[in-house]
Amino acid sequence: MVTLYRFQHDPMRFCDSTYVNKLDALLTFSGLDAIKYESGKMSKAPRGKFPFIELDGVIIPDSELAYRSCIDKGIVECLDRRAGLSDKEAAISLSYRALVERNLEEIMGYERWMEHWYETRDKILGDIPALMRPVLAYWLIYRPTSAKYWHTEISRITPEERQRNLESHVRALAAIIPKAGYIMGKATPTRIDATIFGFLTSLIRSPELSPKMIAEVDKYPHIFEYRNRLASEFWPQRKLVN
Repeated sequence: MVTLYRFQHDPMRFCDSTYVNKLDALLTFSGLDAIKYESGKMSKAPRGKFPFIELDGVIIPDSELAYRSCIDKGIVECLDRRAGLSDKEAAISLSYRALVERNLEEIMGYERWMEHWYETRDKILGDIPALMRPVLAYWLIYRPTSAKYWHTEISRITPEERQRNLESHVRALAAIIPKAGYIMGKATPTRIDATIFGFLTSLIRSPELSPKMIAEVDKYPHIFEYRNRLASEFWPQRKLVN
């Protein structure tokens, strides 16, 4: 039994976090049925963030580290190995992952946490008492997040430049998502399917927090069709979106 800790209380719903949904997908795509879902407080999370798992009584943080631990213990088989990816295909998959986790995730995060700070704060951090939330969120989330975006330079460019970046990266995402089947063209999903599914599920769960990105993704209907197809295939018992 693997216990997956996340923000969402209801096991019949997906989560607002890209990486929680990604780890959920990695485990589920790998055929792991014995997943117990628990919600928890971020203050008790290792590294101060979700997701993390409990495996054989050991707490393991980070989606990649958690999945690797499940592979090493023989609980699941690596999706890429099972699908038979060649070294070249694995390298291509890794570059796709960078597109999502380095670029698109940052663009979405900036729109949420900087441009729609109050809405994001109150939705994502809603478990913090209302009187304490503004102060704690400012010092623990806003200041370090703002500094991060300054160092990565996304906050230094103009809104027009950010919009062009958004358009070009979503266009690239649309180019790699198929209208049928999985990203790498194999008979089974691979790790990049889990990565992209996690990102798109986070996006579609809270469209009001990322209206610019939603508007851009909606120009390519097959993107969310792909996400919904995976959700229906692997989680038929869950609510499709919310």
